[in-house]
Amino acid sequence: MTLNNNLDKLILKTSFVCTVCDGNIDEREINIIENLFSKTSLFNHEELQSELDKLTEEFNQNTDHFIKEYLSELQGADLSESQQLQIIKTAIETIKADE
Repeated sequence: MTLNNNLDKLILKTSFVCTVCDGNIDEREINIIENLFSKTSLFNHEELQSELDKLTEEFNQNTDHFIKEYLSELQGADLSESQQLQIIKTAIETIKADE
């Protein structure tokens, strides 16, 4: 599976937002995301790194807009109950790992 899938991107963005919602990006937080997603078959390493670089750049350009855009994207997503639970599980795993 590749990052062309919108659900995969939303899952990754959820994890990213959960780690950076304090307003800054620490390299350890990016490592947390890489470690979480290296255990899945959703992404290969190059795709994951490329998408994280893109998310980091967008976040650094305008933090408030980035978070608002994510929440809007999440609200507008047509997700099944299973997909919603997958998003929630990812958020919880990321938050727990970021302690």
